[in-house]
Formats: sequence, C-alpha cells, structure tokens
Amino acid sequence: MTDVKFRKTQTYEIPEHKETPLTGVTAAREYIGLLADPIGRMRDLYRRHGSLVGLGPIAFGEPTKLHVMAIGPEWNRMVFSDPATFRPTGLLLRGPKNSAQRRIRHGLTRMTGTDHRQQRQLVAPPFSRAAVQGYHAIMVDVVQESLKALRPGEQQDIYEEMRKLTLRLASSILFSHGPAEALPIGRRLEDWKTQSFSPAVWSLPLNLPGTAYNGMLRNAAQIASARCLPCKSSRFHSR
Repeated sequence: MTDVKFRKTQTYEIPEHKETPLTGVTAAREYIGLLADPIGRMRDLYRRHGSLVGLGPIAFGEPTKLHVMAIGPEWNRMVFSDPATFRPTGLLLRGPKNSAQRRIRHGLTRMTGTDHRQQRQLVAPPFSRAAVQGYHAIMVDVVQESLKALRPGEQQDIYEEMRKLTLRLASSILFSHGPAEALPIGRRLEDWKTQSFSPAVWSLPLNLPGTAYNGMLRNAAQIASARCLPCKSSRFHSR
C-alpha cells in the first residue's frame, strides 16, 4: 500500500465502487490495528472488504482526509501511471518546521518529477555495478566480525543474528567502513522507524519533555547529526 494524495485542484471518481468508508469506532479500530501490525491489518481488511477500502472520520469530522487502501495490480497501474492526479505523501509524522524529523522523512518515495529524478541520480552511485563489486571486502570483514562473537555449543536465535548481520552490512556500506562505528547508526535508524509508528507517538503528538513524540524528535536529531560524518569517508563518496 502506498499513501497517496489527490492534487488539491482535482477530484477523482472511482467507478463501480459502492461501499462507503469505515467511520467512527470501526475506523478507529482499524487505524490502531494498522499502527500495531500494518501488513497483518491490511491483509485482514482485504479479506473482509476487498481490494479497495476507505477509512473516514473517527469523531467530530476528524481526520478530515479520507485514507484509501487500494490493493492489486489494477489499482497500482491506476495510481502509479497517473502522477498528474496522484502524488505520494509521507507515512511518518512530519515533525515541527525545520526539524530533523521533517528532513529525514522526506525521501525518494515522497518525491515526484524533477526532484525525484535529481535525487535518484544522487543516490545511484553506491548501487552501480562498479560500486557493488567494491563492497566485497567490507562484507567479508563484517561477516568475520559477526562470526567471532559466536561460540561453539551456544544456542543462537538465527533470525536475530541474521537481522543484526544485515543491519551491520547495510550500515557499514552506506555510512562507514567500520562495523563498530556503523552499527549504532543503523540501530538508531531502526529505533527511529519503530518510534515513528508507535501508537504512543501518534496518539499524543506533543513536543513536551517525557512524551514519546519528543523522544522520536530527539532520536531524529541525533540521526541527522551522526549520519553525515561517516558518509564522508565511505568509498563511493571518495570517488
């Protein structure tokens, strides 16, 4: 599912769709379910309501925007082939103006047109064939470091170990050559994404000390300040 918005100057009619949006307590239950388990809840909505489901206001006309979940190749073609009508929007809370939260949530998935083409060209070098071939030594080092932490006879959670290994690899390649330096950045990014979808953050988006929302903003600020320094020494930036 991609969260999309219509252009403000346009309306869009969906042919042959008679079902009204879910509202009130029913909509609130679905919103909470999407925050707790997005994929599971979307599968459940699809099973119960079909390929097109709308979530409307909960109370007092809020939220004012209709959220539509469209599943399947037919809807994908309609949405992604018509950028003049549909535009992507962020899945995470924006955060205050000029905040790190607002900056780091604004990725390629939210861009269209010229901005998207320019940014796509900027991030292309680390994924080129020549760059990928150069990651071999980094990957070998990361795997060897991970293996050193394992002891014969110990029981390991293979899912957790592979998750940590994948995080180390991605962090080392994108942010730094040293796994010890890169892993904390990857961990912080992982924590930030978890915070961004936390019901505690969405239910009380107030930037006050002690709130989950405030913790998310502080984490975003630390990511924004930390991720730029290691990037300067990475292989694809030095070419």
